[in-house]
Amino acid sequence: MANPHNTDYTHFIFFHEKTKGQNGKPVFIDPKLLPRFIDLIDLNSEAGIKTANQMNLLKGPTAGITSDSNQSNGFEHREYIGTVQVTYIVYQESNSHNRGPGVYITELKRANGSSDGKSLPAGFYQSEFEGENWKLNSIKDDIIPTAIGAIGAFFDGTKYDALSTAKEYGSYLKSTGNADQKQLNNCFSLYYAPSYLVDELGVWKTSAQKLSGPDAGPRELARLLYKSLPWDERDETLKHHWYVFGEGAKMLHRTLKEFSQIAGGKRLQQHCFYFVNPRENIGLLVQEVEKVGAQTKKTSYRHSLDDIASKVHQVKDGNSATTGLQKIDASWTKFDKMIQGSSNYYQNKYINSLDNNRTFADAAIKFARNFKDGWG
Repeated sequence: MANPHNTDYTHFIFFHEKTKGQNGKPVFIDPKLLPRFIDLIDLNSEAGIKTANQMNLLKGPTAGITSDSNQSNGFEHREYIGTVQVTYIVYQESNSHNRGPGVYITELKRANGSSDGKSLPAGFYQSEFEGENWKLNSIKDDIIPTAIGAIGAFFDGTKYDALSTAKEYGSYLKSTGNADQKQLNNCFSLYYAPSYLVDELGVWKTSAQKLSGPDAGPRELARLLYKSLPWDERDETLKHHWYVFGEGAKMLHRTLKEFSQIAGGKRLQQHCFYFVNPRENIGLLVQEVEKVGAQTKKTSYRHSLDDIASKVHQVKDGNSATTGLQKIDASWTKFDKMIQGSSNYYQNKYINSLDNNRTFADAAIKFARNFKDGWG
């Protein structure tokens, strides 16, 4: 593990106006964490504002004392604040690699809240609408049993939960999702994939999560897709429509890379993907979809104007996002230009302008405000 004294922290900026050292330790943060911060903390919600305010408390005298410490690196500490795990370094003295004594936030992760012990593990399920509720049954074999499928995991502000995910996605598919209701037939396949399966940015805190199989995640889903391939490779009959929600886009991105490694050149021609507020760049997703021969449609990108976390993934790399949209439907030039313009705004207004005199909180708040109802 790298020695923190060999890492340069001089580019870190103050987290908040209240953490500049006027009352307690200064608190600094890596400005590159802005997209991840917006991913994890909704500053337009009461819970998000509360979590952000609690991060200011790292300036207090107990920072690094009451936290978990890295046994291999005594300078590194970990604190659970709301639904976020914050990793930071504490410096007591100035040196050439830092901006002076203080707390330096180096990483942010999702901390899945404790459940009631009934939460189901990550994996493959069949969700059926019975009466007035969605119910889940684990799928034990390698067959994808339905025409409609969903990939992702709903985070309710405190925790991931499989049944809540089925209800949230099922409601979308039955109403606003434009899914073919005959194909849906009150039943869909769900690959329940909390973010900790995908990018190791989550924290295992419940016993249910430990029940997830060792291959749960991209590797297992890639194997399921491979098993669905037809005997006749020329058969392009569209059989499966996948709706990929939020962080599930990261799951699919990794899954398609895994699929490419095991498929031996075979193609997913019978599968079509739709992305709902993807927390991954749409251009990168479409690129991977094309590589494996899967399909997209003009309606494959669906977004809500108030989903700020999804927007930040598009404007981080506007060129890739617009390229992906043009491949789905080249006539979306107006929307392409909107994202490209927002990308330039994002880079100039939030990234390039983050300097030692500007706080991270100021940039995050203004981003959330400006992108709440539009694209900046």
